[in-house]
Amino acid sequence: MEYKKNNMKVAKVLAFYFGDRRYYPKTKEGTIDLFKKQIENHRIIDPGVYQDLIIVNHDKGEEDIKTFLNEYDGQDVFNGKIKIIHRPLISPDLSFGSYKYAFYLLQDKYDYWFFSEDDIMVLNNNITKKMIYYFNREPNLNLGFIAALNYNGKLGHRAYPLEDGYISKADGYAHAHGGMGLTSTKIMKKVAELVPEYLQTPNIQQINHPQIQIPENLYKGEHGYEIGFTNDFVKAGFNLKPFESNDYFLHIRENTTL
Repeated sequence: MEYKKNNMKVAKVLAFYFGDRRYYPKTKEGTIDLFKKQIENHRIIDPGVYQDLIIVNHDKGEEDIKTFLNEYDGQDVFNGKIKIIHRPLISPDLSFGSYKYAFYLLQDKYDYWFFSEDDIMVLNNNITKKMIYYFNREPNLNLGFIAALNYNGKLGHRAYPLEDGYISKADGYAHAHGGMGLTSTKIMKKVAELVPEYLQTPNIQQINHPQIQIPENLYKGEHGYEIGFTNDFVKAGFNLKPFESNDYFLHIRENTTL
């Protein structure tokens, strides 16, 4: 199957947090520098398809960060535009809440979704195109998500347990590390239908019921974190499969002196 740049639309979601962290980039200033590097990277790397870059700011209410990010809204990247979303910091669901928030807001505008945390760089051209081909090449395998990374264990992450080339469901915690990878709008909607809690995050609840005051730290269940983000695909009956190589990506945190 040949994919041309204009016959589909992909949302590449980068989840950004500009507060202090334990690891790289550690500070707001470091995250601003990382953001600029990501933008430059997405301007020179060709994804092989039409791909907008969706930046989701897990918003701490800092007006200087909002102003800084808003200047990039609508600017060009390779084969797409930058879109800036500010997600109020009302829950501890990290990047995974940002992924869901972007999907909920823009789900009818895109065919595929490529989710990534802010400290992972794409190194090669045509990676999104390859991932979509990989996703669709065996339609009878009930594939739900292509996992982009298999961490090397530096920060205590374990490698994927595999079974017949898939991420093993027998493990009980089958998931894509960092929630990074690619899926389709059709599959995401099906997961949300079969696992109703999937899109019941505080931010999405606030969109639907703005008069309700959302308590802090409401979203603490298994659906709110790294494992739940793609393990719910398994609960909905889909398979998870690792991408063909880790070498297409640089996980900066795993390659930086901490």
